[in-house]
Amino acid sequence: MKIQKSIVLLLISISCFAFTSDVQKRRVRDHNFDIECYISLKKVNDFDDNKTYYWYKSGEIHYSVSSASGSVLQNEYLKYYRSNQLAEQGNFNSGLKTGVWKQWYENGALKLKETWKNGFKDGEFITYDALGNMELRCFYKNNLKTGEWINYKTKDTVKYKKDKALPLDKRQGFIKRMFKKKAKKEKGNSTKKESFLKRIFKKAEKNKIPKKNNVVKKTKRTQANNKTDKPKKETKNNIKTDKKKGFLKHLFKKKQKPNKNNKLLKK
Repeated sequence: MKIQKSIVLLLISISCFAFTSDVQKRRVRDHNFDIECYISLKKVNDFDDNKTYYWYKSGEIHYSVSSASGSVLQNEYLKYYRSNQLAEQGNFNSGLKTGVWKQWYENGALKLKETWKNGFKDGEFITYDALGNMELRCFYKNNLKTGEWINYKTKDTVKYKKDKALPLDKRQGFIKRMFKKKAKKEKGNSTKKESFLKRIFKKAEKNKIPKKNNVVKKTKRTQANNKTDKPKKETKNNIKTDKKKGFLKHLFKKKQKPNKNNKLLKK
């Protein structure tokens, strides 16, 4: 048993020695924050293009693209407010951000959650307001925007592919919204029309509207016929009156002729 314990202690001491030999802890005061981090004692000679490296020198933490002029950060990184409230937490690998990183407001509410892979944003990225409401949810792949980006404040959704927005999807979303609104309006109008028609049919059944309509049509037709027949009747009457006048004149002429003969006889 004693031998086993001694072996375990040796292994722990060796691992601790190996850890302390490669990495050293540093504490930095940066403006209104206190930072606890670790620096690598190994020199980094090869730097990847377009990647941001974080490094330590002269009691300060610096960052630069594709280079480092000091000891690169390694392992856990912790950043605190002066109130000892945690402000930021993450991990470094040879000066590059890796894994899940989080930020908090001073009131303790989560501010940001993002995923890194060897110095590039890769995966889900979410931001929150101080009340804990989600503001933005998006995705990265190899540090490029991809997938759906949802802005919960402006209520906009944009799709990205290889860091480029797809405007057609935006239009399609707008068109879908328009069609939904139209469909709702049409449903409302159809229900209104149906109820209106039902009311009309009920009234028609009670008052027997179809028969009245037939009577109205007949009266209209008779009125139209009367209007067209009036001038014809007037012309016939005129002809009859003319005939009567001619007949009377003819009678008066006949009467006048015998009177003249009678006068001659008297003489």
